Amino acid sequence: MKNVLEKIINEKKQSLELIKKDKSIDKLEKNIKDQDFYNFKKAIQKNKGVSVKTILKTKKGSSGSLIAKHKSDSLLFSVKNMMYESYNLAAELFTKAVSSEHTLPGNWQSGLNLIKSFLADSAKIDTSKLKLADGSGVSRYTLTSTEQIVDLLSYMYKSEYSDDFLLTFPYGGTKTSLKKRLIKTDNYIIAKTGHLSGTSNLSGYIFSKKHGPLAFSIFMNGFIGKPKRYQNLQDKIITSL
Repeated sequence: MKNVLEKIINEKKQSLELIKKDKSIDKLEKNIKDQDFYNFKKAIQKNKGVSVKTILKTKKGSSGSLIAKHKSDSLLFSVKNMMYESYNLAAELFTKAVSSEHTLPGNWQSGLNLIKSFLADSAKIDTSKLKLADGSGVSRYTLTSTEQIVDLLSYMYKSEYSDDFLLTFPYGGTKTSLKKRLIKTDNYIIAKTGHLSGTSNLSGYIFSKKHGPLAFSIFMNGFIGKPKRYQNLQDKIITSL
């Protein structure tokens, strides 16, 4: 019996040694039930150094005491940060914020419906030819075209929000998604990248000395491998103008 136990223990030790030597990492992905409370919990733990085990929802009007208060930066500041950092989570939260400003439930569906209404009513874009599945464009079910993007850019350039809108765009060589791109163009080209595996997009404005202000959008899809060669081609196309 003793020999059998020793054999089992030795086998387990050998298995553990093999696991230690294996450098590959297994990932566990889990759906988040309540995104709002998850974000709130993470923010408190990260910024305030407070350990949070449970957050309970209460009915509106419930008694409670204020333990902390925070005033955030302006939405324009947050939008600029979102564009410069390609911060997808911020884009999703803005989608929800849009609907709450219109006294609708602050959720994705209400936000997406309002965005589509804006595109159709204000920018005059045919929304029957696009699909919005999320607020950031990370979902592969979100579908649009370069023509629609250029129509939106053209509308925004002529709108009353033009100055603020242009201010949010990154330009080459800055600490953004364009850090290693369009380095010698200064701010004559401002643009936002879009990237998923097999996809590399770039849209924005060219302030051309010859042609005047130009709105552009380039989508490159369906390739295999790293996007660098496609990004280089995009940069050549727009700098030629």
